[in-house]
Amino acid sequence: RMPGPYLVSGTALAIFALWFVYGLLADRTLFMLSLHRWVGQGAIVHDPRTGLGWGVWLRQLVTGGLGLVFSALVAVAWLRAVVGYRQAPQRALLVLYVAVGVGASFLMSIKEVRHQLPLIVPMAVLVALALDEGAAWLGRHIRHADGLCWLGLAAILWVVAPVQLPPAGSADGHAWFTRAYRARAWEADRGDLALRRMGEWLGEHTPPDVALTTVRSGPVVGYYADRPYELLYVNDAAGVMMLLRESRIVVVDAPLEGEVALPALLPEEREAAAALLAERYRPLHQVTVDNRRVEAYEAQGASGAD
Repeated sequence: RMPGPYLVSGTALAIFALWFVYGLLADRTLFMLSLHRWVGQGAIVHDPRTGLGWGVWLRQLVTGGLGLVFSALVAVAWLRAVVGYRQAPQRALLVLYVAVGVGASFLMSIKEVRHQLPLIVPMAVLVALALDEGAAWLGRHIRHADGLCWLGLAAILWVVAPVQLPPAGSADGHAWFTRAYRARAWEADRGDLALRRMGEWLGEHTPPDVALTTVRSGPVVGYYADRPYELLYVNDAAGVMMLLRESRIVVVDAPLEGEVALPALLPEEREAAAALLAERYRPLHQVTVDNRRVEAYEAQGASGAD
C-alpha cells in the first residue's frame, strides 16, 4: 500500500501547517502582510510580476519554462496517471504534487516561471513512467519494437533538449546549444558581474549594519555585500520617496527616470525621485562591465564608507 511515501508527505504537510501557525503566533500582522503580497492584490507593494491573467501566465509557463513538447508530454503523462490510478496508486503523490504546484501558481499574485522549476523533477518522473508504459505496450503488440522505442526516445530527447546543429565549420562547442540556453548557462553570470563586483565592494567598504536600498537587483547585490536590502521598484511613489529620504546607501542598477526601474510611478514621479537622489546623495562607487553600469550613492553627510 506504499505507506512510506504517504508517511513522508503527511509529515511534510504537518511541518508546513506548523510553520503557518508559528508565523501567526510570532507576528500576525507581518505574516499576513507577507502572505497577502503573494496571494492577494496588495495596493502598497507593486511588482511587474503581478496582475498576469491566467492565459498569459499559462503561456509564460509553457513557452518560457517547460517548452511546448515537454508540456504536451507532461499533460499526457499526468492524465494517464490519473486514469490509471488504480493500477499504479503510487503515482498519486506525483499527480497531486504537480497539480497542487501548478494550480497554486494561478492563485499567486506574484507569478514567476523560476518558482515552478522544482516541479520539473516530478513532471519528468511522470513522463518517464508513461514512456516506459508505452514502450511495454508496443513490445506486446509490435514485433521488434525495441528499435522503434529507442528511435522515438532519441527524437523526444532531441526536441526537448536545448541543442541544435552548429553552423558549418564552427569550432565553438557552445554553438551546439540554443541561444536561450547559452544565455542562461554561460552569459547570465556575466550579465550580473557588475552587480557582483558592486556587492563585493560594498561588503568591504561599508559598515556591517548598513542597509542597502537598491532599484531592482537587491538579492544579487545584497548577497555579495552580505547586507540587508530594500527594493525601490516594488514601491509606489510614497514608498520610493520615503526610502530615498531615509536611506544611507542607494545602489542604482537602472536609471530612475525609466519605467523599468519604477514601474508603479508616473513619469513626473520618476523625475522627482531622480531629482531627490541627485539632491540628497553623492556618488560613492561605480562599476561598469561591458554595457552594464551600476552606481552606488551615499547620503550627504553620512560617514562610514571607505
